[in-house]
Amino acid sequence: MIQTDKITTSEQPQGRPSRRGVWLRELIAAGVKATGGDIIAVGKKHAKSHHLIWFPPRGWKLEKINLTKGALGQFLTPKNSTRTDAAVLQIHGGGYTLGFLPIFQRRSTKLARLAGRIPVFSLDYRVAPEHPYPAALDDSLQAVEWLKRMKGIPPESVIAIGESAGAGLILALSMLMRDKGIGSFRAIVLMSPWADLTCTGDSYAARYYMDPMFGRILPPPADDMRTTISEVYAAGHDLKEPYLSPVFGDFSGLPPMLIHVGEYEMLHDDAAAVYSKAIEAGCKAEFKEWPGMFHAFQLADALIPEAKTAWREIGMYMRRYLE
Repeated sequence: MIQTDKITTSEQPQGRPSRRGVWLRELIAAGVKATGGDIIAVGKKHAKSHHLIWFPPRGWKLEKINLTKGALGQFLTPKNSTRTDAAVLQIHGGGYTLGFLPIFQRRSTKLARLAGRIPVFSLDYRVAPEHPYPAALDDSLQAVEWLKRMKGIPPESVIAIGESAGAGLILALSMLMRDKGIGSFRAIVLMSPWADLTCTGDSYAARYYMDPMFGRILPPPADDMRTTISEVYAAGHDLKEPYLSPVFGDFSGLPPMLIHVGEYEMLHDDAAAVYSKAIEAGCKAEFKEWPGMFHAFQLADALIPEAKTAWREIGMYMRRYLE
């Protein structure tokens, strides 16, 4: 059963992580600290490495898509797909500065299976600093329009899922679609959403020393240094603009949403604020905090039980809304 208790403080919640979860969390912390940077810097270094070419499972169909202005995408259809009138839209994270890494490409098969063997559109949106706001948002809207125009799949038959900046982008996209009268997703899944680019939640300071992804490097960043990446993407726009920081926007009319966040995250209060605003606006929202877990821990599904359980619950959620 998915926990829906409202989380409104930065106090440590109750619960214990698995031993494997703790081991991986601390291993990540040591690795990130050794780089002298953060997980974004590690990701950029990894992006420059040589990667094996990824192929979908035998019998699956992969379409590579060129959107306008340089955005890319892939549309993956499973073998013996159960339906062609619905899809999952995957929008990856990476602080708006990382592209579509192989880990996200491989994850498309997982999403297709979890959702009941339906197609998955994975968006490779343009990233900052070369392509600042609103490039990623424009590209995301293009993906929605492509699904309807080329596959006959309207937003109402799409479940959007993403982590970190990708989750924040899904929220911004949902607001933009509502404001333009384009429609609404069937549901959205937000893993560790980065939804406040002003970085002013209490957890940015209170959980700094807990977070293995972005913290634990002394001295801690000054308040005016927290928004360095935000400003790269925003490129002079007000960080409180709702399409940049959805927590400052109107949540009325947004689709049902499932929100997952780890206890050890600096972004914890972003997720809590999203849940709070959704409930206050009358949206259907479910919230679960994972004890001892780190930012976007779901990416470690091959290593820790918490991630495996999280994906199982996400799959149940998606299938519930696609029935």
